[in-house]
Amino acid sequence: MHFFDELHEIAGWVGMALILGAYAGISTQTLSLDTLTYQALNAGGALLLLYSTYTTRSYPVMVLNVVWLAIALLALARLVV
Repeated sequence: MHFFDELHEIAGWVGMALILGAYAGISTQTLSLDTLTYQALNAGGALLLLYSTYTTRSYPVMVLNVVWLAIALLALARLVV
């Protein structure tokens, strides 16, 4: 199998790890909601999962990640401005 055939799977795993890492950080109080790090982990994870679910045509999970990404981007914009 060619690397680019598996790129969506790698992106999905990394995206999942980023979102779980953000959640773990909140749950263990090593991150807080109002930090760029937390929101960037969520946005990056959602973007990678969005790519992965688009290539596999997993539409319900794709919509979930569109919403997840939108929320994270709004939060990032609020923190930056």
